[in-house]
Amino acid sequence: MPRFFCARTPGTPQEGVSIAKPEEDRVRINEAIRVKQVRVIDEEGNQLGILSPIDAMREANERGYDLVEVAPNGQPPVCRIMDYGKYKYQQAKRAKESKKHQHTVSIKEVKFRPKIGVHDFEYKINHAKEFLSEGNKVKITVMFRGREMAHPEFGHEILKRVMGELADMVIERPEPTMQRLEGRTMTMMLTPTKEAASEARKQKEESRVATREELRRREEQRQEEARQKQAARTGVKLDGPSEAESAEAAADEAKARAEAAEAEAATEARAAAAAADATNEAGSEDAETPAEVVESEAAETEAVESETVESKKE
Repeated sequence: MPRFFCARTPGTPQEGVSIAKPEEDRVRINEAIRVKQVRVIDEEGNQLGILSPIDAMREANERGYDLVEVAPNGQPPVCRIMDYGKYKYQQAKRAKESKKHQHTVSIKEVKFRPKIGVHDFEYKINHAKEFLSEGNKVKITVMFRGREMAHPEFGHEILKRVMGELADMVIERPEPTMQRLEGRTMTMMLTPTKEAASEARKQKEESRVATREELRRREEQRQEEARQKQAARTGVKLDGPSEAESAEAAADEAKARAEAAEAEAATEARAAAAAADATNEAGSEDAETPAEVVESEAAETEAVESETVESKKE
């Protein structure tokens, strides 16, 4: 009876079998360090000499740290006493920072047709300028179709127009007429200048900062709206004094107004009394007493009578 065997495809792992990392990518710590001797450095960077792994681990345990192999290719391998968890965190943070600051240059392709319209040409040129300003290389491709392949000069004309628009943003200026038709396409590679790339990175950073500020503002606005909704549901006033404090403040204000009105009325009364006293004093000084009036009238009568008698005698 024939027997059939199922063979696994070479290069593919079996199901349920994990693939270990290469030996050089793994960091050995503590009991995983299996060599005769190691050179030990403590957590402060001081040399402790060449020790056996057992003695080195004992020293690390007494200090409350791990024994980490940092240079496995040394003779003997170099191990350091450190906090392995903190070491892994610092390594990941350093890798993340380096990845953040590095700029990956990619190739962007912009395709044209020999009979492209004016509007489409300007639209694609704007895209090419955007790619160059971001620091990316741009591949200009002119695609031919049918009987257009018999007229490569149409492609040369398109490439000339492209170079005329992008000449100030590229380092090398390839000659469009030197580009050959390869199959159905004619290509030209453009490399951006450092000034364009640096300006693009600056604008990108400014845009990132503006985006962070906008997100922070929106988050603050959202939190404020949530607080107001919570206050409306619970009936608690968030800002300003409470109702009792407002009533007390209104009573104090009314009392102060009444006291001010009383003081003003008293001042006006005192002013009126003073004015009346002054008027009375002036009237008493100018007026004459009744006795004085009678005496003056009698004197006048006597004078008139004496004049009358004298006139009769004459």
